[in-house]
Amino acid sequence: MIYKNINYIDAHSHIKTNNSFFCTSELLPKNLIDYSLLSKEELAYKYSFTSEIGLDRRYIKDINLNTQLSFFEYFFDYLVSKFHSVSLHCVKETETMINFLSNKKFIKYSILWHGFTGSFEIAERLEKLGVIISINSRKINDFKEYKLSNKYSVIETDYDGDNLADYYKLLDYNYSVASSKLGITKDYLSKICEESLNIFKINLDK
Repeated sequence: MIYKNINYIDAHSHIKTNNSFFCTSELLPKNLIDYSLLSKEELAYKYSFTSEIGLDRRYIKDINLNTQLSFFEYFFDYLVSKFHSVSLHCVKETETMINFLSNKKFIKYSILWHGFTGSFEIAERLEKLGVIISINSRKINDFKEYKLSNKYSVIETDYDGDNLADYYKLLDYNYSVASSKLGITKDYLSKICEESLNIFKINLDK
């Protein structure tokens, strides 16, 4: 099978295609050390339309959690104040992130939790907060469970290569597994995911 011209919506990837709703930014915790000479204001101006910001315990040795939180909060508040949708990056700091979101005001369903790998219970908590969860290959087998929990659950590849054939193969695989579990076609699932992602645009245009 040749994987090309697949029109399924992809909630998050590292490669920019027409399928991608969000594409990874350079504002990840692992990059913060490289921004030491730039002010937050300069970075906000440069990356105001980017996505994937958040917290990552893997880098605490080099960038402590307080520094990560300060940086993340600045950009989160900035993007929310500009009515931008936000894609979250969170590795091994789930409770910290949920507590953070619980104390913030944002338009419901304007936040997407990229690469969600949490439990059914956490998905339910995020649903109550108005956060869309985005699921990739690592948890795609649990898509049915998450779909039942979170009204707006969507699919992503999180593909970080540069080979389009590999990208479309992964995108097709994710949709094949998830649609099979839900008992619907891949095209119909893509329509559902696209409608869920469009809630960003609907809410942010109000």
